[in-house]
Amino acid sequence: MKNQTGSSILELTIASCLMVILITTIMAAISASSSMISKSLDLQKAKSEIVVTFSGLRKELFNATVLTPEEPLVLPKDGLYRGFAGLHSHPKCRYEVDPNDSTREKYSILRVTTFLRKTQPEELLKIWNITDTVNDMRISYHNGPSYMFQPSNIDLIKEVTVLDIDGAYRSRFLVTSAIHKPASDVDPYTLLPVPGVTFPAWTQLYLKTPNNAAGSPVPALNQNFVSHSLVYPSRTRVYCVDTNSNKIIQYDETSDVISTFFDADNYKASISRFEIRYLGTKNTDRFDPGKMFIFPMGVTDILKRRCINTFNIRLELTQNDPASSGKIYQFNQSGLLKTFNVVRPADCDL
Repeated sequence: MKNQTGSSILELTIASCLMVILITTIMAAISASSSMISKSLDLQKAKSEIVVTFSGLRKELFNATVLTPEEPLVLPKDGLYRGFAGLHSHPKCRYEVDPNDSTREKYSILRVTTFLRKTQPEELLKIWNITDTVNDMRISYHNGPSYMFQPSNIDLIKEVTVLDIDGAYRSRFLVTSAIHKPASDVDPYTLLPVPGVTFPAWTQLYLKTPNNAAGSPVPALNQNFVSHSLVYPSRTRVYCVDTNSNKIIQYDETSDVISTFFDADNYKASISRFEIRYLGTKNTDRFDPGKMFIFPMGVTDILKRRCINTFNIRLELTQNDPASSGKIYQFNQSGLLKTFNVVRPADCDL
């Protein structure tokens, strides 16, 4: 039988079923499209964050300082630390050589000392030697917001690097205390009052030798810094994949603070490679990624370590999402260690 409109119940039922199927199909398509758009946006966001991450690390490496003479690292096989080094191990970090290629690292550990260039350096007011009993250093003071030891934030700078005026030494030291001396009749050279004379303000620093990558003090070296040598605020940091999480971290040795550089969990991915490779070039900006090598290396490669001036960073993310599980995204960044390109041993150019 037909109803008053001329349609049978069967026809209405079929039409209803077709409508449900159509709506379900449309909703599924919209959902799939939305999921694809969401994944695409997540990937773009990840790419943007990695660009920012690499730019920050690249800037840090551009400001790396060359330490001369070199400091011992941790183990004999780790060689010497010149202000820039790869490590075999670190308590905060994950380290692994590539199981399929022993000349590559799957998880690298980088340690670097950099100048804080936005803060004006100061000058030594008198000759200073680390073997002095009290290790006190007297430096100039300028009355401005960029002064490294402003009375209001005098405890913020924990490390300084001293550049000898004749270029003989570049060494870093930990700041144990800083005492600001206002303008007075006290002579900063002798610490004795001179009646009728007013000396400009200055600051007295008490220093000690820094720690190696394992946290043990570096042995004191007999270094004599002459007057007017420059004193820069500096910091020593470690970059690596965190030992307990899916993050690239930045560990500040001087403040003992860990901060997240990149968190792969935000993008449903795993860090399958964080590799830093190195190359020594001859006073040029050229570099060949195919010739870059693993660093740290063995004891026999210590000479190569002293000639390093080019780096390549490689990050690989493996997608964890079920729909695209196993897909790998690769990111690369290369650059020149500008300071190391200028201040290197003569035999690096042979």
